[in-house]
Parts: sequence; structure tokens; C-alpha cells
Amino acid sequence: MKQLLTRFPKTVGAFAYGSGVFVQKGNEIGAMGLPNMLDLVFIVKNSCEWHRMNMERNPSHYWWLMRSFGSKFVASIQENYSAYIYYNTLIKMDDRFLKYGVISEVDFYHDLSRWDTLYFGGRMHKPVFFLNGFASSLLYDISQINLKYALNTACLLLPHQFTREQLLLAIAGLSYSGDFRMTVGEDKKKVEKIVRSNFEPMWNLYHPYIAADDCMSILPSGCIEQDVSHEETIRRINFLPINVRFNLNWSLLTSKSVKREDVAQNIVQSISRIVRRSSPRQAVKGVICSGPKKAFVYSMMKLVKMFRNLYLFLTFF
Repeated sequence: MKQLLTRFPKTVGAFAYGSGVFVQKGNEIGAMGLPNMLDLVFIVKNSCEWHRMNMERNPSHYWWLMRSFGSKFVASIQENYSAYIYYNTLIKMDDRFLKYGVISEVDFYHDLSRWDTLYFGGRMHKPVFFLNGFASSLLYDISQINLKYALNTACLLLPHQFTREQLLLAIAGLSYSGDFRMTVGEDKKKVEKIVRSNFEPMWNLYHPYIAADDCMSILPSGCIEQDVSHEETIRRINFLPINVRFNLNWSLLTSKSVKREDVAQNIVQSISRIVRRSSPRQAVKGVICSGPKKAFVYSMMKLVKMFRNLYLFLTFF
């Protein structure tokens, strides 16, 4: 898989994610009986220059209209709208289809550190396969902070005692809160499949931070126990990403009589607002970037996959 990088301009970071690299139970085969599409992300220093070089090297990857407008226009579409990423999809390489997104180093940093859209922050909550290491230690550091944010947020959604699976389901579900694709086009059991198919790798991402947290402990039964006092709840709320904190009802959350379920609901609502702002716009942007033909085929593949999984679910009972 790392050989793919030689076909593209230089990046400051690259990784693969999703069912194309981490096989999900029940999703071993993609739509139309084909292997699952490989999803890649390229983090670049200069978007305009990267697209210019990529258009020279891989012109067929771009919709002809986008290509005719040039790399400066493509970079503008990428960096000024929705989730700040530009996707080329349904690219055939080595007898397999792939989709790759391009994001600037600055926008990647902002989404992980502030949860601007949670588009990449959410992807980095789950295991990813790095095609090369981060060229910048700052990107690595912020990816670790993003994991701490996810753990901290999930703890606020959970009770005094919970299982490892409940924790990972809460984390994996954060970036799907408010995502309209979960209504149309995505597998309704996607979050559950992500966790159950990648349980140990995902647990290994968070276990060191749980072990280092004085307000959490892993019981002999394997369950996790946390301090849910008002003081600890406020401390965790203050460690939420800035864009989540911005939408919170502080008068409610700082009240000593507030119920824990109200805290959780308020946080979920805040995250949903972030995701809801970007997810429909990113879908529209995908049509513009790919062109109507590829966008239609890609949408049909998603729908076929969704209905196939629904059929398998219904026939199970």
C-alpha cells in the first residue's frame, strides 16, 4: 500500500482509513461484489502547488471541468468550503478503486485541535494506517491531544461505571452525531461494526490515557470506573475542544443540581451542531469535485451497500 505514495506528489502525512484497510465484519465485500474502496488522506504543505503537480502527474483523476479551471481554483474549493478537503474518487489503481482526499497541514491541525468540523478529528478517533509518518512533530502531538479530547468527551457521556465496548462505541459515534449520511447512504450499524471489527487496535489507542488518568480506574472485571463528582465533571467540560464548549449551555452545566444525562445531552447537541454544519455541504462539494457521473456512481454504491446490510439484518431475524 505504501507504494501508492510514489505515484503522488510529496506529502507531510498520509494515511488510509475505513473498511478498505480495516475489514469490518459483514462488510468484507463492497458494493457490486467488488473489494471495498481504499480511502486515503494526503496532508500537504501547499495545496495549490500539490494540485498543480498532481494534475501534471495524474490528470485523469480530476473532473475535466475542475482540471480546466486549474490548481489555484481547486485549492480554493478545498480550503474555503465545508470540511476543507478535496476528494478525487473512483480512481482505479492496481486493479482496485480508491478515493483520496487532500487537506492542508493547517486545516488538518485546526480540525484536530478545535474540532472545527470533526471531519478529520473524528476519523483520527479510530485506527488509521499511516503510509508515512508525520513530517511535523506538531501534527503527531495534536493527533494525541485529539485522542484525549475523544476520551474525555466520551467519559462525559457515560455513567460512573461502564464497559470497554461502551466507551469505544461512544468515541466512535462522536463524529456521526448530526451526520445526515447516517439517514441516507450509510450503514445504520456502521459505528458498531467499526468498534467490533477493530476492538483491540482501538482500545490500544486509549488504554494509556485511561491508565494515566487519576480519576479513572480499570476494575478486575475489565469494566472502567470514573469519578462523576460535580468538580470532576466541570474539569472534563473545561477540557472539551473549543468549538464544543462554544455551543454549551453553561448556566445548565455549572449548576450543582444538574443531572448527568442532561450534561451528556447538551454535549451531544453541541457536537451535532458542528457535524450538521459541514456534512451536507461536504456532500454537495463532493459532487462538484467529482463531477455528476462519478458522484452518481459513488452514491449508488453507497446505497447498494446500505440496502444489502439492511437485507442481511432483516433476514437474520
